[in-house]
Amino acid sequence: DRTFMPKDFLKDGNRDFIVDFAPRHLQFGQKIYDVGGGKQPFVSVTEKAGKGLTVVGIDISATELEKAPAGAYDEAICADIAKYLGRGDGDIVFCQAVLEHVQDTEGAMKSIASILKPGGRALIFVPSRNAVFARLNLLLPQSLKQKLLFTIYPSARAAQGFPSYYHRCTPSDLLEMAAANGLVLETGRYYFISSYFSFLFPVYFVWRLWMLVFRALAGQQAAETFSFALIKQPVGVNI
Repeated sequence: DRTFMPKDFLKDGNRDFIVDFAPRHLQFGQKIYDVGGGKQPFVSVTEKAGKGLTVVGIDISATELEKAPAGAYDEAICADIAKYLGRGDGDIVFCQAVLEHVQDTEGAMKSIASILKPGGRALIFVPSRNAVFARLNLLLPQSLKQKLLFTIYPSARAAQGFPSYYHRCTPSDLLEMAAANGLVLETGRYYFISSYFSFLFPVYFVWRLWMLVFRALAGQQAAETFSFALIKQPVGVNI
């Protein structure tokens, strides 16, 4: 893969979001909202204490929230992010690989905007609806998808396998929804690789060739995954 692919086809989006894209925005004393973090909060208990952070966990599952490490959340809110009305006091919203599991993505973006104070940031990582794995996900029955996923990647049982809808989960759609809710793009990164087909080289090879063609035709819309840092604008400011 490294012999013929462009450099930007080799960076794993999920890892980049975790180790670089999102952490660089953390500052001492911030109030963090972790949307969909559940039992695996984005910020560790150690980092939370070291940076004096206040962390609020929001998840649709109370059971998932209860499984989080002790002290991970200062407040745990069991709520559907598509229906939640925020307090407008958040400095940062983390939303990592959550929106593809939400049927009402427009509602989720409205809720995320309501959580943030003016100048606050939404840090969002999204697997794109345009990705081959997303298209297959939408076509296959949920029971078959889970069986295949857990057979090929047994470790996925811990954090994956939830139903996916990918409603408006493309870079252009997300930016449109963001703008409608007073959120403006500060930084965006686009990734053209994922691990889904790495288990079988012939399939992986064909998929990588397809990605080269798709990128040439569609540009950033061809991304497998993408990360956005969105800033909430003060009321009355035109984007």
